[in-house]
Amino acid sequence: MSIVRFTSDQLKKIYREVDLECAELARQQGPVSAAQMNLIAARIMEAARDKPPAVTQLLSVVGPHGT
Repeated sequence: MSIVRFTSDQLKKIYREVDLECAELARQQGPVSAAQMNLIAARIMEAARDKPPAVTQLLSVVGPHGT
């Protein structure tokens, strides 16, 4: 298992997606337990971890000429 670091913007998107999915589940089935929320968060974070950063994100960190 490797360590993955998310930027604050990535974390905001992840938490927003978790909130949306939990709200949808609550509409469908009623209250969402902490265990369900954790499973949803784990699935979303796993998917986010497997997505490489966009080239524009890399350029903003490294610069267009690798500097």
